[in-house]
Amino acid sequence: MDDREKLEELYRKINDADSRGMLTEMADYMREALELTKRLYDEDGSEVIEMLTDLGGLLKYIGAYQESEEDLNEALRLIAKREGRESINYATGMLNLAGLYRFQKRYQMAESLMLSAKRIYEKRELPAAYYNASICNNLGLLYQDMGRIEEAASLHERSLSILETGVASRVEYAVTLNNLWPAYVKLGKIREAEEYMEKALEILGEEVGEEHPVYSASLNNLATYVMRKGDYARALEMFRRSSEIAEKTLGKESNNYIKLQQHIALAEQKMREAGQA
Repeated sequence: MDDREKLEELYRKINDADSRGMLTEMADYMREALELTKRLYDEDGSEVIEMLTDLGGLLKYIGAYQESEEDLNEALRLIAKREGRESINYATGMLNLAGLYRFQKRYQMAESLMLSAKRIYEKRELPAAYYNASICNNLGLLYQDMGRIEEAASLHERSLSILETGVASRVEYAVTLNNLWPAYVKLGKIREAEEYMEKALEILGEEVGEEHPVYSASLNNLATYVMRKGDYARALEMFRRSSEIAEKTLGKESNNYIKLQQHIALAEQKMREAGQA
């Protein structure tokens, strides 16, 4: 089997792992594919940039932050060299790096990159709907983390209105519903928050299945809400189920898995304090 055949086989394995939500497995295949891509193509070429971008974006979800930053910065360097710093691809690269910085709680750096990407998107004449929905979602998540809840809700609402036109998949629509509900809870919009949670979980169950990390994240969100309402036993059951999915698909080093262990411990503590254990 020559290198091109090996690369095609790796792509098949990557797609299979992706369809099953097995992100740690997927990352291993992508690392191999990156090295083969560098051998087969121009090391400054679009194929290498695409692989660096995809791998760097994936790595943050499994907790490999340093490797993620190295890959995303290298992709940005190559894009700047090929296309300049005002290109759509450069803006998207900045948005990817900003997502990593948000995971690391480097909020000021994340906001600076997101706003720079937003300015580039807004200057270009292109089918802007999907780009605008993406930047609104990312900024909204960042502002939730920073406690700027009203701004976050407004951005998620704008993203939702764009995605309702059908410019993206049902999964992306469900993820936006998932992003919006915590802001609505904090703003006292409880009925809308519950509606969005239930709808997001239903769509994700239909589209990606109940063993996928995106479904796990949505289940975790619902469990968090259920715990706030005082149903600690039900919340604990959902946290544990979400944790099983995260461990299998993302690994124990992932941010999601680590947070879920904290949620499980808190739910168990709440049950003891309430005499429910």
